[in-house]
Amino acid sequence: MESGDVILFYTGNHRYRYAATVVDTEQNRERAYDLWSPEGSPGTDDGTGEWEYLIYLRDVRAIDLDSVTLHNWAGYGIDHLVGFQSLNEQGHREIRERFGDIESFLEANTISDGPIAADWGQFDTAEVVRDVATPPKTTTTVSRILRNTELVTELKELYNYRCQVCEEQRRRAVDVYYAEGHHIRPLGDDGPDSRDNLLVLCPDHHADFDYGTIAIDPRSYELRHLYEDRVDNRVLTVRGDHEIEREYLDYHNDEIVVPNLRS
Repeated sequence: MESGDVILFYTGNHRYRYAATVVDTEQNRERAYDLWSPEGSPGTDDGTGEWEYLIYLRDVRAIDLDSVTLHNWAGYGIDHLVGFQSLNEQGHREIRERFGDIESFLEANTISDGPIAADWGQFDTAEVVRDVATPPKTTTTVSRILRNTELVTELKELYNYRCQVCEEQRRRAVDVYYAEGHHIRPLGDDGPDSRDNLLVLCPDHHADFDYGTIAIDPRSYELRHLYEDRVDNRVLTVRGDHEIEREYLDYHNDEIVVPNLRS
């Protein structure tokens, strides 16, 4: 774990609820004793082992992230977290393809980026962190793809969180619906962040669009799927107040769709 890494905090029930950026790490048995185990030696909260490490964080934010979706992107066989676990390259690649970069991914799932309240008791946090080395300042240029999350949310509500391909409505909780926004011409390929370049999709068909296993007729909106018969020959659901630019469908069919489906 290094400075600049992002940590996601899993709280159970298939949810990641917090995210933060690592400032520094330290192995310090004495401070771990003060923090984690006032009754005895520093250890894990279940008593199964010692924990002598401190992780200093910044930019703590509240998020609402479905672990099932993230773990599916990474190809993991389980949908919950087991200890400290690094996201693999497949998961990073999926995030970059869908959001452009990690920060845009976090912004899309952020509930609040203000200060997160915590009960620190009598522990003097200023005393603990005052001798942590301040990283040297450097100037960097960062290229970011900005997404209009309000626009995506409006479209999801327009379709009542139903996939425009299969019309199924997914939930991430009993009374919380879930859908994903897909840019027909990807932002990374100079596609605009606009209504006429967006679709509302379930996670499965979002992945199919990304991998090019779905083609759309730009005029009739008839769908062709590489392997899913129930989608083949269906017509994309498009509301009258949601115009889709034909140019972006042409780009999808010409540049992203797998060769087997190209006209």
